[in-house]
Amino acid sequence: HLLIQWYSKGIYKFKYAILEAVRKVFDYKSIYEKVRFKDSEYSGGFVEGDAPEFPIVIEENFTFYNVDLEDGLMTGIFLDQKEVRKKLRDQYAKERHVLNLFSYTGAFSAIAASEASSTTSVDLANRSRSLTEENFGLNAIDPKSQYIYVMDTFDFYKYAARHGHSYDTIVIDPPSFARNKKRTFSVQKDYDKLINGALNILSSEGTLLLCTNASVYPLKQFKNTIKKTLEESGVDYELTEVMGLPKDFKTHPHYKPSKYLKAVFVNIRH
Repeated sequence: HLLIQWYSKGIYKFKYAILEAVRKVFDYKSIYEKVRFKDSEYSGGFVEGDAPEFPIVIEENFTFYNVDLEDGLMTGIFLDQKEVRKKLRDQYAKERHVLNLFSYTGAFSAIAASEASSTTSVDLANRSRSLTEENFGLNAIDPKSQYIYVMDTFDFYKYAARHGHSYDTIVIDPPSFARNKKRTFSVQKDYDKLINGALNILSSEGTLLLCTNASVYPLKQFKNTIKKTLEESGVDYELTEVMGLPKDFKTHPHYKPSKYLKAVFVNIRH
């Protein structure tokens, strides 16, 4: 099953030429599309082939996830994070209490749970609970053995601190921009607040996994935000891993925003 995502009106004008090329290159059961540029009343859907019954189950790094190509602009998983998820499981989850913020369908939680002492998933969307429980179930993990909160991240920081909760690894993968009844969030303006909140509930020797997919937030600026925030907080820290897109996500050497994904692992002592 193939998914084509259109990010500009310009490339969308070549849709039928691109579809013809896709037909020649790939074997597939179905093609779906998502229209992501502004001013389009059409958001995408089924294009051609044999439509499956969704959700379908995919396997990635020995972990199973539900995917639904007909559920709005979201699919259930961000494939560009596959190597980051594997790194989390292999090096930063074993016998740790892992907190996954902005957890969506719990993809980081599902892969970490195979090694972690516990996982805690936090997302403001009500449907995140059932979607996360389903992904745990696919991997023979009892959802009741894990922790899931439908809550704003900043509210969860206060809740966890009030109840004396602490975590050995904290995953922060926020949207580039979000608005709810209480606040407006922008990664460039507010990422330092996310880091500071996490430090309050991070164990004395812990790890932060800090991610952003904002193309307008370059890696250098992102790392500067991380370093400045941690230095001002007075903790000892080491940036142990800086990851980007997998090799099969092609980027253009002369178009820096194409390298949109940044994932930084930071070991912290405080």
